[in-house]
Amino acid sequence: MISESALVKTLWQALGGAPGDAQALEFTGAAGGLPSKFEVSAFACATIGVATLAAAELWAKRRGETLRRVTVDRRLAAAAFRCERLVKPEGWTLPGAWDPIAGDYRAADG
Repeated sequence: MISESALVKTLWQALGGAPGDAQALEFTGAAGGLPSKFEVSAFACATIGVATLAAAELWAKRRGETLRRVTVDRRLAAAAFRCERLVKPEGWTLPGAWDPIAGDYRAADG
């Protein structure tokens, strides 16, 4: 099991971020929220956190300020990763999961 902090560290360093800057990122709320046998919840939090941290770093550099603290709510991060399930179309319907030509077809070798 990999932690959000470990993912943040790995992603932040891969993007060339200063190692100490990752400490400005804080997670709040209960862990979990995304049903999967994989660490999808931690991944959601880490990727949203790193993107937000990068925006905070840009803001600080443009303003000549120190990096501000960044907070990511785990529940909201999970909602962002499931956002397609939280909205419903108005005035139109979603297309089917399979398009008309999708399916299993016999190949030349049987």
